[in-house]
Amino acid sequence: MLAEPNQSEQNEAERGFVGYFDLLGYKNVLTNNHINKAIEVVKLIQQILEKEQERVYTAGKIVGQQFCEHIVYSDSILVYTTFPEANREQHNQIGIFHEFCAALISELFWNGLPVRGAWAFGNYYVKRTANGIYVAGIPIVEAYEFSSCLDLAGCVIAPSAEKILSDLKILDPPLLGIVHCPVPLKGNQNQKSQKQEMFMLNHYKIDLNYNPNRKMSRQIVMQQFAEHNKSVGVEVLSKINNTLEFLKACEADACQPDEID
Repeated sequence: MLAEPNQSEQNEAERGFVGYFDLLGYKNVLTNNHINKAIEVVKLIQQILEKEQERVYTAGKIVGQQFCEHIVYSDSILVYTTFPEANREQHNQIGIFHEFCAALISELFWNGLPVRGAWAFGNYYVKRTANGIYVAGIPIVEAYEFSSCLDLAGCVIAPSAEKILSDLKILDPPLLGIVHCPVPLKGNQNQKSQKQEMFMLNHYKIDLNYNPNRKMSRQIVMQQFAEHNKSVGVEVLSKINNTLEFLKACEADACQPDEID
């Protein structure tokens, strides 16, 4: 029988949202380029993260919320934030977390680095020391698993995150740039891809708000998937087609104002 954790052990964990993202085609970047190119890509990710962090940090200070943290390792990005206790603060914190994640997805896409990702919610542990960074927690695993199943570039809301968003009346109707749609998920080797009704971040809605000239087309999506000398083979076409279909749906949703009770 597991012993109950003492108070100090309980305080080591945080409760909040976790976002896990990974670059699509990263293996191609490594195999089709010199190592210096991979280093350039990592530095580009760093620049985008720092730029969006500074922008959203300013917004967080205005509403009195703490900013979300992030870790980058290889082709993966982990974003996390501690959830406040007060209901009003929770809505503000979700808004900031959404703003950062949506901007991250969009800016990486327009720099030729499409990513797939997922939100999850729960207790997690992140420890930064002089000897390394250590992470643990069910929401990190959940976000990773749902992200890995996506057959498009975008961010899906995993069940744990969907529950807390539903409890806060954010999903009925969807607010904060969240869209409900059929999501293409990859099956195992014996299963074909299938679509499941889920919620996703409408990152393109926020993108168009700041950059109305960023109009989407098939050729633009193809170009971003092929950037940095990435190969666009048969196995990539489904992701391109699904991403374009999703972004077109996001664009249509962006034309509709949020319904607020």
